[in-house]
Amino acid sequence: PYYGAMVPGLWLNEGGQSATGSMVDFVIRDSSYYPKLMEEVEKTGKDQYQILNDEIYRLEKSDPCINKNFHLLGYFHGNRSPRANPYLKGMISGLSMNETKTELAKKYLAAIQSVAYGTRHIIEELNKNGHQIKEIHICGGGTKNPIWLREHADITGCEMVLTKEPEAVLLGSAILAAAASKIYPTIQEAMSTMSEIGDSIPARKEMKSYHDLKYRVFHEMYKDQIKYEKMMNMSLV
Repeated sequence: PYYGAMVPGLWLNEGGQSATGSMVDFVIRDSSYYPKLMEEVEKTGKDQYQILNDEIYRLEKSDPCINKNFHLLGYFHGNRSPRANPYLKGMISGLSMNETKTELAKKYLAAIQSVAYGTRHIIEELNKNGHQIKEIHICGGGTKNPIWLREHADITGCEMVLTKEPEAVLLGSAILAAAASKIYPTIQEAMSTMSEIGDSIPARKEMKSYHDLKYRVFHEMYKDQIKYEKMMNMSLV
């Protein structure tokens, strides 16, 4: 926790993940289907995320829980919070030899889900220590991806709240400038006057049991990794 680091008189509690968007992009690029995906990007004019999202929507028409047997632990670059272990690695369960758009879409979705399970883990640890986090006010590149927003809402159980102004960094700079030039007497007043809530994405209650089970798998994969490491270290002593 940092006192006054963002807003004077208030505490900032930080919990971060070592790799999120970069990890998702790595999963996409690492697929043998990636060259064909890029061909489709060039042919259709859609970006890679739109194409994969469309494939997810298509698959979910017949099964809303398409990744019930596909799991990914996104510790590809270690874990920053709350495990604080830079030596942890990523894990995947459920791989096949399929080289299709469907297979890549499932991996991509699993990567996003893993980020959201990591977010849930951080929130749970904060709530255990006196916080009451019920909403996530989100900005940045993730706000442009409806699957990213949906999975974070469903997995954390928190409503995802977006700002009306999509360029949050530019707005933040303007707020600081307005406070520094005394157009507003405090940062708090500049924030409340110049910022406005936009759309929100609620958690889908019907997906709770599915994600509760996958969240258990998320933790079990971590425990398995630690178990395997101890097993090998004991064997090689």
